[in-house]
Amino acid sequence: MALVRCRECGTQVSSEAPTCPRCGVPRPSSLPGPPPPRGLDPGLHAWLFGQLVRGVPKSPLARRISSTYDIPQKEAMALVRSVESQALAAVGGRAPSSRRPRRNVAATLLSLWIPGLGQLTQGRFGRGLAMFGGAALLWIVLLGWIMHIVAATDAARWDPVVEA
Repeated sequence: MALVRCRECGTQVSSEAPTCPRCGVPRPSSLPGPPPPRGLDPGLHAWLFGQLVRGVPKSPLARRISSTYDIPQKEAMALVRSVESQALAAVGGRAPSSRRPRRNVAATLLSLWIPGLGQLTQGRFGRGLAMFGGAALLWIVLLGWIMHIVAATDAARWDPVVEA
């Protein structure tokens, strides 16, 4: 006689018990629990985590999972991204963020007008001055417009939670 988990509620039950004392299901240990979703191997997450830590790119991993488990490429990539966010959260010491990134429209427009001004409004003084100086140098050879676009893109993509 051993203790096993009930297939319905997960309570520890004797392997010889006729019903589960908690949920009342008959023969709680006679049938195995539900299989993993879509036939995926339970150790897949651990393997995938190890591959991501080693630096294997996501797309080859998604292709391999898709072909091995016969699931669509989109689902495989979603699984890879999910494990990646869990891994980053574990390494970074914070839970994965489910919030949308901040919209930096004003900073983007300011950096498009004067490179570095958007970064200054975001509190990133060193980067703002570097953008302004780079634009000044590039305008000498009439390529300063490149720095306007780079500064605007940088201001738009900045997220204080990720950078902190």
